[in-house]
Amino acid sequence: MTELAFAAVGAISLLHAASRPAGPPRQHYLLLWVSSLLGGLANDVFFSWLPLVDNFWHAQATLMVTPRFPLYLFGVYLAFLYLPTAMAWRLQLGPLAEGSLTALVGWCVYAPWDVVGARLMWWTWHDTDLLIAERILGVPCASTVWQLCFCFW
Repeated sequence: MTELAFAAVGAISLLHAASRPAGPPRQHYLLLWVSSLLGGLANDVFFSWLPLVDNFWHAQATLMVTPRFPLYLFGVYLAFLYLPTAMAWRLQLGPLAEGSLTALVGWCVYAPWDVVGARLMWWTWHDTDLLIAERILGVPCASTVWQLCFCFW
C-alpha cells in the first residue's frame, strides 16, 4: 500500500510540474522534479557504496531497482523534496526563509515515514554504529539532521 501511495505522489508531483504555465515557471518546476528524483537517487547510491556510512538496509519491496534500492524511494524523495520546495516557491519568501520552510515541511513528511518504516522494518540501521546510536522513536537523530540539511539546500 505504501509503495502505491508513493507512486501516486510521484505521478501527482510530475503532473503538478508539467501543468505550470509555459516558459520559465514550467522549466523551473520540471527541473526541480528531476533534481529531486536524481538527488535522492544519488544520495542513496552514495551512502550505500561509501563504507563509512554504509549502515542501513532496505527491506525487499515489490519492485526493486537494485537488490538494495526499492523503487518506491523515488516517490519518497519527491514527497519530501519536490512538494515542500514547490510550496515554498509559491510563497515567494527570501532564500533563508524558503530553505527553512522547505526543511520543516519536508521533515513533517519524512519524520512519520521514518518512524513507521523503522517500526515496521522497512529498513534497519546497524546497531553498533556510534554515528546512529542516539535515537528517538527508533530513528537515529542523524537521520533527522540529514533530512533537514538535505531539504534546506
